[in-house]
Amino acid sequence: MIDPENGGADILSYHLQYDDSSGGSIWTDLIGLSSDSLDLTHTVSNSIQVGSIYRYRYRAKNAFGFGPFSEPLYLYAARVPVQIASVIITNEDTVVRISWASPAYNGGSPILGYRIKIK
Repeated sequence: MIDPENGGADILSYHLQYDDSSGGSIWTDLIGLSSDSLDLTHTVSNSIQVGSIYRYRYRAKNAFGFGPFSEPLYLYAARVPVQIASVIITNEDTVVRISWASPAYNGGSPILGYRIKIK
């Protein structure tokens, strides 16, 4: 019985590309095209700019050749924001008010919320 997932032939290579924040117009080969690779992970660590969106796509090759590319996977490059400088706590009768200023650096991505822990 032929396995419909691989056309009846084993996978020989995974071809991975990314677009170095070009909006999907320029794709760069990372692994699996010039020489076969069965790696399931790959790290890109140079030229990554905080605040940029990168697209990745992949495809597989068997004895019949390469299949189509996947839909792009999107990665937004960001870091953890810096710690909030100070917190102000005021007590007004039975109401405790906690306030703070946004961190000086948001890590390259808008802050979507805060977690407050009271001990």
